[in-house]
Amino acid sequence: MTRKFIVLDCEATQEVKTRECRPDAALVYDLGWIVTDGVEIYERRSLVISDVYFTRAMETAYYTEKLPQYAAGLLTGEWVMTNMVKARELFAADCVEYGVREVWAYNCKYDRVALSHTCEFLSNGFTSDFFPAGVKVRDIWGAAGSTICATQKYVKWCIANGYVSEKGNPTTNAEVLTRYLTGEDFTEAHTPLADCEIELAILLAVKKRKQRTDTREGMGWREASRIAKGLANS
Repeated sequence: MTRKFIVLDCEATQEVKTRECRPDAALVYDLGWIVTDGVEIYERRSLVISDVYFTRAMETAYYTEKLPQYAAGLLTGEWVMTNMVKARELFAADCVEYGVREVWAYNCKYDRVALSHTCEFLSNGFTSDFFPAGVKVRDIWGAAGSTICATQKYVKWCIANGYVSEKGNPTTNAEVLTRYLTGEDFTEAHTPLADCEIELAILLAVKKRKQRTDTREGMGWREASRIAKGLANS
């Protein structure tokens, strides 16, 4: 029997005073996840968090231009309105029902810290853990960075297509990786459930390679950067 896992993504507000994208000051207003075994999809969740959505904190939402999309989506059922307590309970219930022990997210540190901070802020410090005990949060970025991106083929493709930072590091975000894997001019939706779909595809591409992966938080850039420097010096 194949073990089921979750791919999760969230969108959150920014730090109120400085408008910095800091997860330890963020409040999650949109949360999505997929429960899957890599073949079948068992659940798709797309939640708007009312505790944040109806507050002035939304003035700092990173993608404020998408707010009309949320209003329309709530009417059609694309999103479900709930509060953080119920969202946390639903997530825990899915973990129990499907025997989930691993949750994957792209650049998982952001999601893990932002969700925990949101729980702590909204509960006035009563709870600071969104994820149930025994559930491990793993980084798709690190896994992809140590496999798909850790090749001269990927690095040369990034350089040829201009996907390089000012410091000369190849871009390894989910949008560019999806373009690489599909060969299409893809644009990320930046709504959690839609982003979960592409992040799941990246994770499955990693798993298909059957290579040892590095899932440490925030390491997805490192191998591609190392290879790029080697090519520049050769």
